[in-house]
Amino acid sequence: TSIDIKASIGYSPIDKFVVGLRPAFSYSKGHTFVNGILASDIASTTQFLIGPYARYYFLGKEKQFNILTDVSYLLGTNSYPIGTKGKGLLSEISIASGAELFFNSSVGIDFLVGYKIKNEDIKGSTGYTDKKNGFQIGIGFQIHLQKL
Repeated sequence: TSIDIKASIGYSPIDKFVVGLRPAFSYSKGHTFVNGILASDIASTTQFLIGPYARYYFLGKEKQFNILTDVSYLLGTNSYPIGTKGKGLLSEISIASGAELFFNSSVGIDFLVGYKIKNEDIKGSTGYTDKKNGFQIGIGFQIHLQKL
């Protein structure tokens, strides 16, 4: 089981370009396998991240949809309790592109496809370093004070 929640709070210094902060929370619960062998019963991971992001919209404001690119770099902490609790740092770099469909002048839904690199460094009795690279698919609601 995995729950991921991300929010974006940004400002548009020039037309079609947004910069801001992106806080994120992730919680996972499940079995842990090492080299294909069950290493633990149910274990959970909690992650908190925050960092800058930038987003650029390519089409004009008059369109019902817009094409965009989104880039972010997040830093955070990780808690991974196996045996004695392990804690550590993590970082995440993401780049995605896609489209946003506007319902009205302020609210839209975006569909993104991209690539993510996530590094974890856990300290403790079960310490480890892990790097995950992979494609990502995202769907999210956007609420704008002004249409971009």
